[in-house]
Amino acid sequence: MQLANYIPYIEGMTKDMTSDPYAGVIWHDLRSLGLAGIAWADEPRESPYDRLPLATKEHISPGLWGLSTCSAGIYVDFRCAAKEIFVRWTLNVYTEPDDYMPNVARSGIDCYGRDNAGPWRWVGSRSAAADPHGEGSLNKNPLDGNQRTYRLYLPLRRRVLNCEVGVREPIAAVARADKAPIVYYGTSIVHGACVGRAGMAHAAQLGRILDREVINLGFCGSALCEPVIADLLGEQDASIYIIDVLPNNGSPELIERLPGFVQRLQQARPVTPILLLGDRVFGDASFMPNRQSFFKSQNDTLQQIYNELCSGGMNNLHLAIHPNWYGEDQEGSADGSHPNDLGAIRMATALAAVVKEIL
Repeated sequence: MQLANYIPYIEGMTKDMTSDPYAGVIWHDLRSLGLAGIAWADEPRESPYDRLPLATKEHISPGLWGLSTCSAGIYVDFRCAAKEIFVRWTLNVYTEPDDYMPNVARSGIDCYGRDNAGPWRWVGSRSAAADPHGEGSLNKNPLDGNQRTYRLYLPLRRRVLNCEVGVREPIAAVARADKAPIVYYGTSIVHGACVGRAGMAHAAQLGRILDREVINLGFCGSALCEPVIADLLGEQDASIYIIDVLPNNGSPELIERLPGFVQRLQQARPVTPILLLGDRVFGDASFMPNRQSFFKSQNDTLQQIYNELCSGGMNNLHLAIHPNWYGEDQEGSADGSHPNDLGAIRMATALAAVVKEIL
């Protein structure tokens, strides 16, 4: 073949290699669209996507403060008739990976979409491949360009310093529903450990199922029922408080910490329902008798605390003990303790039924 025949092909390659993939894209700071899943929104923050306000820092442990800087559960909704959705974001310094948690969940952006009041469906995700920066398109193929609502979830286990969404079409913020949020306090399970994407955390799924904002206050290994946390929760005008702390507290610690924590919270919000959750079954419990005895001991202790609080005159207190939040086949765990995506789906579904009945 003569060289002249190659010229159009070579010119096309050169054009593709030099064209700007972001041509015509307008970037929008997520804060300009209105953050959801974030409490104390009007109080000063050390970094804009921290989950606790700056004033809290001096009253909690450094470890708990560090966990609170993760952006777990924070999201933004917007409407757009996009053909492509781009994101770019910057994270804090690199942290070691987790054996059971992919990078797209730890440090990536996760996107969902819905038509009118239809169900939320996954659109795409992007991980921070060039840590600590992430950038690129969320959709692998062109979107249909229909006007709809999109939701972007921020990373579960990293501190986000800034984040922007980019589209070529007009974009609009979505008005928040006139419903008080669900405030969910708990452990690494609530935080989102071991799921595959940020939107798969069972707390995020709970919000989509019930169509309610969820404030994720899950702190890996650190749901220790400190009085200062009860006071912080009490500052929030919640529709319900979910307290899910058994995985971080043995029976002695539960007896010592939980009653006072719940009483303190109810004093601040006497008419708001408080839901205490029973423990999960370890994924390997069928082969380890001590796992089964621990599960029973934890839930028996929680039942005792619940009975005593109710006998003492506490109102609006609820208890949910489940035979296995992750599923009876024990396929719902990633590492024995934390849910994989299947376990998170099952837990969110079961918990949503409980919360819906209370509300």
